[in-house]
Amino acid sequence: MLMKNMNDKGRWKVMIHMIALVKQGDVAFAYHFATADKKEK
Repeated sequence: MLMKNMNDKGRWKVMIHMIALVKQGDVAFAYHFATADKKEK
């Protein structure tokens, strides 16, 4: 059984991972995005 983050050859998949943190005054925002699909934007 393969791990879901490995391809069929047993190699790690390339993943896109982005985290954005913003603070304005007393309010803080965080955005997280991660995908293994190169076509997803």
